[in-house]
Amino acid sequence: MASGGFGLAAFGEDAARNLYVCNTETGTLSRIIDPAALVRVNPKVLLEGPLNTTTLIMNDPLRAAGLVPLTEPYTALGFAQVAGGGGETSTTPVLATTGNNAVVDWVRGNCAVRPLQASLWPPRMGSFNAMATS
Repeated sequence: MASGGFGLAAFGEDAARNLYVCNTETGTLSRIIDPAALVRVNPKVLLEGPLNTTTLIMNDPLRAAGLVPLTEPYTALGFAQVAGGGGETSTTPVLATTGNNAVVDWVRGNCAVRPLQASLWPPRMGSFNAMATS
């Protein structure tokens, strides 16, 4: 889609659940979500348990005690994994990092469509640092 003015009239969905937008300035109907498109997500997460609300830095006592495993724990806990999700790993040097770049814990995230259906993308597990950069 060309840059410049964009007169937005409506969003719509077809029977195959493809999302479209109508540009009222050009009369163009464009598909918004291309299955071949690459989507990068860079969430900023503040986990309530380790969060110091004064400094907004998360403490890392689980990592310091050696309780953060090298492999994500959710598969072993019985969480359903789909489309190749699960089994994500970290490394010993990553878990040995201290200070504001220390890993705090594993988290599980996924993106789904509404009404809630199968995941739009498979769930992925990852670790978060004590302090994310802005």
